[in-house]
Amino acid sequence: MRFIHLSILSFIFLSFIGCVSKKEKETIATVDSLVQVREFEKALNILTSAIHESPKSKPLQRRRITLFLKADRVDLAVAAYREFVQVISKGKSPSQDAILRDSLRDKDPMIRGNAARALSTLSDSDAFSSIAKLVKDPENEVRRSAVYALGDLKDDRAVEPLIEALKDSWWFVRSDAAQALGRLRDVKAVPPLFLLLEDPDAQVQHAATNALLTLVKENKPEEYLAQLKNSNPKHVEVATFSLATIRNRESLPQLLVYLSTGRAEIRPLAMRVIGQMQDSNTISVVRQGLQDKDPAVRHEAIIALVELQDTGSIETLKSMATKGGEDQVIRQLAARAADRLFKIVPTVKP
Repeated sequence: MRFIHLSILSFIFLSFIGCVSKKEKETIATVDSLVQVREFEKALNILTSAIHESPKSKPLQRRRITLFLKADRVDLAVAAYREFVQVISKGKSPSQDAILRDSLRDKDPMIRGNAARALSTLSDSDAFSSIAKLVKDPENEVRRSAVYALGDLKDDRAVEPLIEALKDSWWFVRSDAAQALGRLRDVKAVPPLFLLLEDPDAQVQHAATNALLTLVKENKPEEYLAQLKNSNPKHVEVATFSLATIRNRESLPQLLVYLSTGRAEIRPLAMRVIGQMQDSNTISVVRQGLQDKDPAVRHEAIIALVELQDTGSIETLKSMATKGGEDQVIRQLAARAADRLFKIVPTVKP
């Protein structure tokens, strides 16, 4: 039955591409039979030889493109398509041939998904609507490929279907949609991405966090500021560290809370971003960090003092560099920090 089904598909394919010679029909039929048993390399060798003999054969060129899509070689499909356009279309733009767009409707999910990726690689924004429809495809991998492609198209219209994809049943799609929204840098995605922080999958939460850390740089922090008052501690945490990356002072109170009472893994990070904010009002807190019981916090405090250019801490750092019982890495870091700070001390002329 599968062979009969393949023959029917081949007939439709050959009818679509118009007049086909007997030799071309035989070649394509042989290739189809090899593809059915996943003998992609043999099928490609046959097609390559046939194209070498007839380089302007549209049926053979198109079949090679779909073969690469089926074999999950999007890079080669794109290269073959570009060659096809150059040879057959005489340099016209890729939109002049519909083989890849037609493949978005193929019965084979591998071909549908990879066609979407290929079109995004070619930056074919005219294919946006067709790719966006695949976000609702019944096959998981097709939906994932569509989401990935929409992110790569850099088209503002992709924001809405990607936001919808954040609700997908498969965690891979939700994660990829979050990453794609981060690449598009549209602040409309901020509220739904904060909701995604409550996703049951840790990888999805991580993707949402990274996207939010990127989107805060678009200079529209209002939604992040609102999240500082959220009852969900995860929302507050991501909003705080996101705002800290743009040196927003509203994040400082919460950073100080994390530094004093936060989880062990978050306290060093809080110290690091406090230093990166370069707010002189935090110098006393950072100096206190040199005495912290956690070596990771002490490590970050030393770096923070250099960021703050706190020359008043030079002697403390020198003492730390020679302190017995202190971690060797920290002693070395303290010595280098003291040396760097000493170089920026104003020289007093006699």
